[in-house]
Amino acid sequence: MVKRGNEPGYGLWSLPGGYVDRGEIVEEAAAREVFEEPGLNMT
Repeated sequence: MVKRGNEPGYGLWSLPGGYVDRGEIVEEAAAREVFEEPGLNMT
């Protein structure tokens, strides 16, 4: 879980989320979103 740093929902907890980019598989999208939002590296 990540703590939101922007509105809407500043200070609330949420799950990382986003979209699958064109040409990207679901596993790649999940790893990218987890890295982009909380800065974690999934392998």
